[in-house]
Amino acid sequence: MTKVLTAIRHAKSSWDDPGLADRDRPLSKRGRKAAPAIARYLQKLGHLPDAMLSSPAVRAADTATLMAEQFGFLKQDIRIDDRLYFAGLEGIAEAIRETPDDIQRLFFFSHEPVISSFCERYCRLGNVHFATSGVCAMEFETDQWSVLPERGKKLFFVIPKAIDPAL
Repeated sequence: MTKVLTAIRHAKSSWDDPGLADRDRPLSKRGRKAAPAIARYLQKLGHLPDAMLSSPAVRAADTATLMAEQFGFLKQDIRIDDRLYFAGLEGIAEAIRETPDDIQRLFFFSHEPVISSFCERYCRLGNVHFATSGVCAMEFETDQWSVLPERGKKLFFVIPKAIDPAL
């Protein structure tokens, strides 16, 4: 059996209020447009989540919410975990390992630079620009999240400009 893990970098954030703490920065207009566009693209691929896990940072949680709405998920079904907000590779892996095993496809929303490092470690993504709203899907040969293998297979990597140059 396999598990599919999809890493999604939060959509573009707004810097309109320089007084806001990093954790509180909202999405920009472009970010509010890109997140649903990426979700529609994933729907066309038939790549949908069974569960969603997000950083508590406003920009990440709002990205997850916009995508959840497109997928028909409820906002309250998104699991928020502090470890996805700059807790490092092992913090993200720990949060993922706590996912119930009946979940086959997990989407998680996090930040740079840790999200690209995570994808490099777990599926050899390579030295790519992990743009805002970027998506890396990986497949793992396991039936338990708690024993997430050290290496999975990259299914695909996409950034918004690849699906719509206006994004």
